[in-house]
Amino acid sequence: MKTLLAFLIGALFLTQSVNDEKKAERIKMLDGSFTLLEEKIGDPEWLDDESFMSLKELMYSDSVL
Repeated sequence: MKTLLAFLIGALFLTQSVNDEKKAERIKMLDGSFTLLEEKIGDPEWLDDESFMSLKELMYSDSVL
């Protein structure tokens, strides 16, 4: 029983570190995508609109990342 508990706790810590690494990679990808969109592609009126800000907040939310 102690071995099983130790295994589960170890697996939990390993899984969390992998998830943190993936989250950091996704944030870096989003940063690049939004920078490109804001500097080269996006319509300036839309970039100042509430809908764009909402989209950006949604994409950076923990549920999406």
